[in-house]
Amino acid sequence: MRPRIKSYQQFVLESTKAINVNVINSFINDFGFFITLNLSQVTKMGIDSDSTNELINMMKNIRKPIINGMSYVDLVQDLQKLYKSPKLLSAFFSKIREFILYIEPRIQRFVKDGEYKNNWLSRISKLKNSYKTIITSLT
Repeated sequence: MRPRIKSYQQFVLESTKAINVNVINSFINDFGFFITLNLSQVTKMGIDSDSTNELINMMKNIRKPIINGMSYVDLVQDLQKLYKSPKLLSAFFSKIREFILYIEPRIQRFVKDGEYKNNWLSRISKLKNSYKTIITSLT
């Protein structure tokens, strides 16, 4: 008798149990909090007018729809929908990675040195570590 092949949805749900769904939910919410509330004042911290314009464009891009016409905030309204759709979950985590790679160099280059910049970079570092932990546990 051949072993039963699991559906991808079942595989993802079992994989997420290994890391604990609460850890994933916490990461998704922390990242959302970072890009919505923490970075809300980043446009006021530019080194010069060109830097400020680049930071304004960064924030506009973060708020744009990222998957299927939905923004990050729209996607996290129903986390169970993400868990039930493996393609959507994979695309969602890919977008988080892209956001991290997009935001970090802009903060390093365009934000005035100081406490805010250091705090944002520290937060990004923590988010990157959490992201790596989650992704490696799912693969």
